[in-house]
Amino acid sequence: MKLTSLPSFGPFTEERLEEIRAHSLTNCHAIGVDSLWFDSRTRMFITRPNHTLHLNYPPFTNEMSIAVHGHRCDVTLRTVYGEAFNVRPVFRPGTQRLDAYRYESPLRHGFDGAAGERRSDFGNGKFTAVSFPLPLQCEWAIHRIGRTTMWANDLHTVYVPRGTRAAWLVFEGDPDARYDPTCYSLARLEDFDFSSINHPMTTQELRNHLLVLLDWQMKPDTAPALQFAGR
Repeated sequence: MKLTSLPSFGPFTEERLEEIRAHSLTNCHAIGVDSLWFDSRTRMFITRPNHTLHLNYPPFTNEMSIAVHGHRCDVTLRTVYGEAFNVRPVFRPGTQRLDAYRYESPLRHGFDGAAGERRSDFGNGKFTAVSFPLPLQCEWAIHRIGRTTMWANDLHTVYVPRGTRAAWLVFEGDPDARYDPTCYSLARLEDFDFSSINHPMTTQELRNHLLVLLDWQMKPDTAPALQFAGR
């Protein structure tokens, strides 16, 4: 199949492919989840069959792969293909308690912390256990992503059924100065192994993803989902 274009993101010249590849990641945030960069405010997340997002279905276990988190800006999520689910807290009492951590990225934050904090220091990020905000203890709402808009301080994680492929776009708004880097998890994030995630994407890996997207675009029953030029 010849690479041509996808709505609003092509044509995929060699120069354009290299620009996308240079900003894209494999195992982005979690194993088996890749991130395609299209511009400074638009990414697409794509799961491979070995993804670990099936671990993010409540009631959670200590193996959950993506902590419950907010964002630096308002975001709109839009499904491209497959089934991905937004898992969000409903703020009424629940039986499961998630501990609070603060995440720091070396690209956006310094590594100097307050004295006495328990920290882990890995190559591309840190999680620090914090006593405030209090642990999150609530019930959960689960909905297909479809087309979802969230404020920067809305908390969520993402669930995809085990072994399935899915893709969804993330459109980012303006940065929110009130961004709170607190996230919540049952996993012991101070021991998180960052070496397993956020790897550079090869040109062939990028081409493989684009070929899958073009294949979905050509299917009559899925083509409308790929008309995502509008937000």
